Amino acid sequence: MASARSKKRRGAGARTFAARVTSEAAGLVLVGFGLIAAISLGTYSPADPLFELGSVHNRIGPVGATLAGSLIGLLGFGAGIVVATAAWLGGRLLLGHGIPQSRSRFWPSGIMLLLGATPLPLVLDHLAPGRPGAPLGWLPGNFLVSGAELGLGQWGALRLGSLILVLGSI
Repeated sequence: MASARSKKRRGAGARTFAARVTSEAAGLVLVGFGLIAAISLGTYSPADPLFELGSVHNRIGPVGATLAGSLIGLLGFGAGIVVATAAWLGGRLLLGHGIPQSRSRFWPSGIMLLLGATPLPLVLDHLAPGRPGAPLGWLPGNFLVSGAELGLGQWGALRLGSLILVLGSI
């Protein structure tokens, strides 16, 4: 009887050890990705070629230029939110806190921040062409902006995006 209990304890301990190692490894990968992506986004240059080996301005090199160009082209300012979220989740996993539960405020807040930040450069470019810089965020940003501007106009789309950003940050 005593040996059966000790075998159960050893089996449960091995599973928890394997789960901890897997969780910490995933956390390390996410923190590493967040660091590399943050440096790539921070040194992004629109002049850098994507998916080509060659001379680039990005500190991470051609891989960083491609990563930053892809993230910015897909998500606009939302790329920073995705990178920060990946690094934050990685830190939680490394510290042993795990991923937030589905009923926590983290998930809806992150989605609202992403929905508010992705179309923002395009709305600003439509209101003041050439002033805020080149429009960023092609795919989802164009879709969100065209729908919001169609229903609310340009200023209404800016107000809606700002409201979503504020609600997501609460």
